[in-house]
Amino acid sequence: MDIVNWQSVLTEHQVHLLREFAQLPGVRLRVVTSRHQLKTRQAQGWVPPDLSGLDVTTLPLRPWLVEGLRMLRQNSTAHHLFGGLWADRRLFALLVYARIAGYRISVMTEPYADVAVGLLREQSKALSKIKPWLRRIAYRMAGMLFGSVVSPLFAISPKAVAQFTQAGFRHQAICPFGYFVPPSVTAASPVRSGSGKLRLAFVGGALHRKGLDIACEAVRAATADGVDVCLHVYGPEVHPYMPATSSSIRNCGVIAFGNVQKVLASYDALVVPSRFDGWAVVVNEALLQSVPVIASDAVGAAAMIQKNGVGFVFPSDHSLALAEVIKKLANVPEILAAARNRILTFQRTLLPSVAARYMLDCFEANTKGAPRPICPWY
Repeated sequence: MDIVNWQSVLTEHQVHLLREFAQLPGVRLRVVTSRHQLKTRQAQGWVPPDLSGLDVTTLPLRPWLVEGLRMLRQNSTAHHLFGGLWADRRLFALLVYARIAGYRISVMTEPYADVAVGLLREQSKALSKIKPWLRRIAYRMAGMLFGSVVSPLFAISPKAVAQFTQAGFRHQAICPFGYFVPPSVTAASPVRSGSGKLRLAFVGGALHRKGLDIACEAVRAATADGVDVCLHVYGPEVHPYMPATSSSIRNCGVIAFGNVQKVLASYDALVVPSRFDGWAVVVNEALLQSVPVIASDAVGAAAMIQKNGVGFVFPSDHSLALAEVIKKLANVPEILAAARNRILTFQRTLLPSVAARYMLDCFEANTKGAPRPICPWY
């Protein structure tokens, strides 16, 4: 099976899956990227991923259209898997051409933000409120143009499944998906005995979307009720939401790239209080180290957490609900221990090799007109 994967930029979110996918019997994978790295990711400490084992071509700046059309035509019988609809205007133009030419098209995409938040940078309140409305219209139009031909559509999170179904994409062609990274080789984190402080970690930037203010408010509320808890905050530019003085909340700076799992392994739980997150790959990093996750229901991976009992989900933008979860975990440590035990039997489904096999099964089911395979992590 020939697959050409068109990506705006390759990150750690995708390369491990693609490498495993390329090694499957009968698969020939080529990857075309538009850029090497995003400036916003570089500012957060990201480094270019290891592309060994992958056949990668970068689309030239000029003449990108001539080169892109040439690659499409040379691979006219392949499956063309596009990483999103709007991530790059050049790739969108090639996607439209592939649609007109009648090539086989697949798409892998996160949900669109249906709330007023800035995704990679803060925006004005007016713009943030208008964009969700514009996105709904844009995706309806995309459904009219691509909905009948995109198959499979790899939808990252149940929210993406619902959004693309509503936008007019064929439900039987939509396959639930996610992001996948391999486990680091570290010692398993210790199980709380119930006698010590509840240690929580937050990993992320200072964007309002990431909800650090929600986590800080919840920890302060739990502390005021006598809970012995600390929140360690990892990430760049977190100071806007950090309290001036607090013995329970501490800024720990940026984690060196590639060391997130090693750091998380020493905590009782990871807190992901985002107001919107397409998936949040840090959830995978925690679970791969047997660390339960406390996530808002606006996090793409929250459904996976709840379905498998490997963490705890609270209503988005509700700090008091998060405070109640924190108090329960601090007062009844057996709850955390039970979640950790469930993680041990669940971890394997998060491996890139498992996701790659499921991905190939989805392609083969689409080719044969067979029912969609069962998603391992759900």
